[in-house]
Amino acid sequence: MNKKNLTIALALLGVAAKTFAAVENANSGIVPNAFLVGPPPSGGVNTIPATLINLVVPKFSGAGTLLSVAYTLDVYTYSVYNVTNNNSDPTSHTVTWGLDANSSLKLPDLTFVSGATPLFALPLGNLNAGANSAGTTASQLFTTASAAAGPLALYQGAGNVTFVFSPNSVSGVIGSTGNSNPSVFAAARVNVVYTYTNEIPEPSTYAAGAVVLAGAGLVLRRRMQAAK
Repeated sequence: MNKKNLTIALALLGVAAKTFAAVENANSGIVPNAFLVGPPPSGGVNTIPATLINLVVPKFSGAGTLLSVAYTLDVYTYSVYNVTNNNSDPTSHTVTWGLDANSSLKLPDLTFVSGATPLFALPLGNLNAGANSAGTTASQLFTTASAAAGPLALYQGAGNVTFVFSPNSVSGVIGSTGNSNPSVFAAARVNVVYTYTNEIPEPSTYAAGAVVLAGAGLVLRRRMQAAK
């Protein structure tokens, strides 16, 4: 094998690769990080007045070409209530809470995605006239559907990318008038999926490489023997 053929064979090794799609997952963790999923909840951000929640996610760091960015938003909520039966007779009461359509998620490209979460309910049962019930509901989880994000340049490179969630709550008491709306607390997490192309050498490339290297070694060995 001469030098020219060896150069061509080595060049072929560099291009005989298979392109495939791969994914890289990243998330912000639950913010505030003191929030506990399930009873007893804690550490949420009071949604009245609404407080911004910064969700920081690592940018795409994989090797290859970034094709798309998709995200899901996990929202956790609970309510703190103090309910009094203001009726003259025993009455069943229910606490309701959730986030309304004014809640929004601000993407790095300044696009807003908003929508209401389900309205959750906690039945308190019958309360006697003038009786009081106070407490904290169990936390509830609502996950948005996956959506596309862009432009891609904002999601790759060194550092992080920040999503900003603005929760806005709705709550009430069913059973008797005169009760204040329960306080609603929220936490959130953004999960991001980076889809990108990657390349791996074809199996035939490894075989070709072995043949090329074996041939080059044989030629070199013969030349060394001839020089003796």
